[in-house]
Amino acid sequence: RSTSTILVLQNVYSVPSRLIGEEVKVRIGAEELEVRHGSQIVERMPRMHGTKLVRINYRHMIRWLVKKPGAFENYRYRDDLFPTVTFRRAFDLLRSKLPCRRPR
Repeated sequence: RSTSTILVLQNVYSVPSRLIGEEVKVRIGAEELEVRHGSQIVERMPRMHGTKLVRINYRHMIRWLVKKPGAFENYRYRDDLFPTVTFRRAFDLLRSKLPCRRPR
């Protein structure tokens, strides 16, 4: 994997960015996913029912995104990163007030 996401039953979930490039195994329960790296459980998260759904935990991605100029602006699941509508509104307000910085 070159990203901090995994695909489980046609749904996208984020995992901690330190696992980029690492193999993980997922135990699928009725209501919960258990993500393992080696013998260690690294994440438990609610299982999404349906297909083509996305659950991104911004805490998993933030370190990876801040290392790369322009990564946040161009991130495929950017809109899923905001934990609440309040965070999204704050981001939109800041963008409207600050000059646009274009990545090189």
